[in-house]
Order: sequence, then C-alpha cells, then structure tokens
Amino acid sequence: RRRLGTVVVGPRADVFHGRVVIVKKCSNPFYSDTVTGEVLTRRLNEAGYVVVSVLAIPLDGRSDDPEKERFDMRQLNAALRQNTSLVVIIGTALSLERAVAATGTPYFIATGTPHLAIGRGKPGTSGCVGSASGDINSALPGVFARLRERNVRSLAQIGLRQRDLMDSGALRGVCESYDEWTTWPRLLKYSTQECVVRAAYDFFRERYRTKADLPDAFLFTDDYLAHGALTALLGAGIRTGRDVLVITVANKGTRPLLFDPIDLILCDPVHEADIMADALIAYLDTGAAPGAIALESKFVAGGEVVR
Repeated sequence: RRRLGTVVVGPRADVFHGRVVIVKKCSNPFYSDTVTGEVLTRRLNEAGYVVVSVLAIPLDGRSDDPEKERFDMRQLNAALRQNTSLVVIIGTALSLERAVAATGTPYFIATGTPHLAIGRGKPGTSGCVGSASGDINSALPGVFARLRERNVRSLAQIGLRQRDLMDSGALRGVCESYDEWTTWPRLLKYSTQECVVRAAYDFFRERYRTKADLPDAFLFTDDYLAHGALTALLGAGIRTGRDVLVITVANKGTRPLLFDPIDLILCDPVHEADIMADALIAYLDTGAAPGAIALESKFVAGGEVVR
C-alpha cells in the first residue's frame, strides 16, 4: 500500500484491506466513549482493517458550544499523512470535522449521547458519511407512564447541557411544575468523571438538607450527575422511590447500586458500538454510507431485573 510499504506474505496470510483512524476528544473519556473506541477497534481489526487511535486534546477546556471548541490536532495531522480509508470521530466537534474534511478523507461521527448530528444524515461539513447518536427520547413513553402512575406533579430534569435534555415541552405537559438544571459552574471547562460527580454532590447536599423542598421526581440525563446527587440524598436520609421518584440515564453494566430501586433509561454501549461497527464495515467493504443512526434507549422501572 502506498505510504505503508510492501510486505512479503505467504499465500494464506491475512492482508489488511485499509486503514481507519479513530479520534478521541480527550485523554479522560467517559465510559460510553471508551467502550465505543474499544469495540470499534476490535471489530475493525477482525474485519481486516488497521486501526490507529489518536487524541485531540481541547486547547481551552470543554465548551458547551461545538462551534467554539479548539483542539491540539498534531496527532491527527500526523496520522492523516498516511493513506486513510475512514476517520471515526468519537463525540461532536465541528473543528475536528472541518480538519478531516479538508484532507478529503471520509469521516463518521460516533457517540452514544444525544448531540446535534442526530437526524441530519450528513452533519457538519462535506465528507461526512454518517453519524450515530443516542436517542434517549425513545424512552419517553415509559417515562410518561411512570410519572402518571406515581401521580408526579413536580419534576426537575437535570443534565450537563441543555442539548442533553429529554423533550422539555412534552415533560412540561405532563407535570404541573417543571424545572431544568443545566448550569454547573466551573464544570464544563475540565469535566472529568470525578468533578461531575462532585459538582452534583455539593449542589444536592447544600440544597436538600431535609425533605421539605423536594420535588416529586428527579430526571437525570447524565449518570455521573445522578451518582453525586443520589449520594448526597442518601446522606440526608432521603429515600429514593419512597420520598422522591428518581429516573436516570444509565449504562448497562454500570447502573447505580442503591438500597432502594430507581427507574432507568437504559443504554447499552457495547450493543450500540456493535451497531456502528456493522455500519462502518459495510461502508468500507461496499461504499454504502451509513447515514444517521439513532441508538434507542429502553425504560426500565425500578425493581425490574436488567440482564
């Protein structure tokens, strides 16, 4: 292969069909991003593709606006000096999309969380062959049924960013009182798992020292925020399921373990990554672009067994 060299092989030796570069946005990725990268690497290797993983470190920390994020792209630029069949960008970053598109290399956006690409087929700039993003709104019917069953009148939805929330208009129509919390001071700039958990813990410990001001239900669209908040509520003697209904997005295999049951909007990162891998291998083998892939979540009521 051009720029890769010539290798003498036996008549039965495996020959790689191409080269794929996977770009991660930071050195401390969240669980779903880690799973996505590992599954894609394994599946693409098994299908006969060389996989190279590179980091694009944010220069100014994280931003809630994909238009304003800037990255150290030296690793990516070096990787793209060699012939590359496809670039997979884990997460949404328009500057990364533009950098890859400028080289003429096809790319795919892979993320298990809701983002701006969903439903757009070819998000961002030219050269994008498709995207995959989580569709937690697919669990809304189960959420609505649960809120009505528990006669929930007041609901607080909590997420890292406004774009991560479930359908706010629909939820407002179900409850008499609805609130949203997406502002976490000093959190987005350098958000590791630990600082997300700590921010939620500090906020809930200060706000809910007693049961007096509790809403009927909390809806978390980030499991790390839920982890910190539930720890604070437990410390204040507040029982989930009894004193307050808790619904949270959670990844299969890493869901919160509590004495009292909570309701889950369950995501399955391994299965989702396999769906992406199937689409990418088909594209590399046949040229059929994946387009927009919606990764649906499942509502699981508290007490049900999650297999």
